[in-house]
Amino acid sequence: MLYVGALLAKLDFADQTKGFAQGLVSVALLSLLFAGIGLVIASFTPRRGFGIAAVIAVLTISYGAVSTLQAIADAQGSGDAVPWIGLFSPITLVDGVQSAFLGATAAFPGGVGPSTAEGVVFVLVALGLIAASYGLLMRRYKKVGL
Repeated sequence: MLYVGALLAKLDFADQTKGFAQGLVSVALLSLLFAGIGLVIASFTPRRGFGIAAVIAVLTISYGAVSTLQAIADAQGSGDAVPWIGLFSPITLVDGVQSAFLGATAAFPGGVGPSTAEGVVFVLVALGLIAASYGLLMRRYKKVGL
């Protein structure tokens, strides 16, 4: 809606299209990451309600813990450790990719996101986590199917 509205308002087509494409990449990465992690967790729980609670707990607790550790590291003057701590939560992982390559403002404490070299590590970890979660899911259902 915002993209169409911006184009109807005759804002710069190239700039708006670039931002829209960056948003699509971010959303696709976050969706794959959340879906993979959520499916693996849910596949190991015996009841639907437990699966829902487990997925919510893993995603929210990991984000809260990582954000807290990043804030502590920033307050202690260890600003170099802040991006690396972001590797341990899916939300901060995608935030690191966005700020390193997609021109987004980092939500990390101190406003400093990962550098380009650190961003490459963020991308590799995100893709590895997606591949591992779908691999575990296939392994789980192959085992259950036997």
